[in-house]
Amino acid sequence: MDNYDEYKDLIENADVSKFEDDDDMEDSEFLRKSSYNKKKPEKKKKNFFIKLRDMFIPLPSDSTKEKISKIFSLICIVVFVVCVVFLSKHFYNEHRQKDLNSNLQQLHSQAVTESSSSSSSLKPDSSSNTTMLPSFNELYKLNHEVVGWIEIPDSKVNFPVLQTKDNDFYLSHDYMKKYSETGAIFADYRYKLTSGKMPDNTIIYGHNTLNGTFFGALHQYKKLDYIKLHPVINFSTLYNESKYKIFACFFANVDGAQDKGVVFDYHNRILFNDETAFKSFYDEVMKRSYYNTDVDVKYGDELITLSTCSLEIKNARFVIVARKLRDGESPEVNTDKTVINSDKYMPLDWYKVNKIKAPR
Repeated sequence: MDNYDEYKDLIENADVSKFEDDDDMEDSEFLRKSSYNKKKPEKKKKNFFIKLRDMFIPLPSDSTKEKISKIFSLICIVVFVVCVVFLSKHFYNEHRQKDLNSNLQQLHSQAVTESSSSSSSLKPDSSSNTTMLPSFNELYKLNHEVVGWIEIPDSKVNFPVLQTKDNDFYLSHDYMKKYSETGAIFADYRYKLTSGKMPDNTIIYGHNTLNGTFFGALHQYKKLDYIKLHPVINFSTLYNESKYKIFACFFANVDGAQDKGVVFDYHNRILFNDETAFKSFYDEVMKRSYYNTDVDVKYGDELITLSTCSLEIKNARFVIVARKLRDGESPEVNTDKTVINSDKYMPLDWYKVNKIKAPR
């Protein structure tokens, strides 16, 4: 390259007057023009990926400012990719779960319609002579751990209920036992519902999903109008169909530090050994209840408790409690008498988060 520049300068600065004749002049002019027309060798173009690398990977020759800029750009790219992967996975799982729920609901609905003209010979519990309701035939074939179906009419709550050897598995697995962020609806493992007998209080758990499915819909019960429109829960076991009247909805902390050591262990109140134990549970529920209703409850009534997460404070729960209809009782509820409990008990952390002065 240096030789070329020297050659060019020599040609441009040549003293043409020294040439002896016209031929020499012409030769000189030709030589000069040819030097202008001669192109410099082109630089080799960088590969696209090399350019991309140089844009984002800090190089030894980069200034400190350039290095910082590239590192920051790399971090942004990594965060963006992680977010895209996470969201894609989340929406895929949500879509798959929605399809599964829809198929299960359709299967159950069809089975309920056809159950009047069909019968079942399946016996989930070998120690019992009770046969399963025909509406569960196909569901049972898909998963032998199905123990019931829960529905709140005219709401999003309309799902099969599962039960296994612990309370962990169905937090992260769906009806088909495949991994799922939204899990499934399941009954507390400590009392097997396949026996045909029921505990004093059946505890059923479900995730509080952002799209309002599963037990995310239960949070609607924080509104007075909603409980007036949806005062009854339908819960069928493999053997019996039952209705339950809601008498309480409450908020609970699970960490004692959130309420000066106070924790209501409602999830452990499955069997009441005596009337005192029942009354203790009932009083704690009503003290915390968002509402006072016209539904009376007494010792010996069969209860159902629906529990889901609540995001109002860290690691909290929102809970619905209902009692089974007694023999010959009407499922109608006088919702005109359902009123807000203005003196309900709430954890101290709830008051802190909502910036309300605690009454105690």
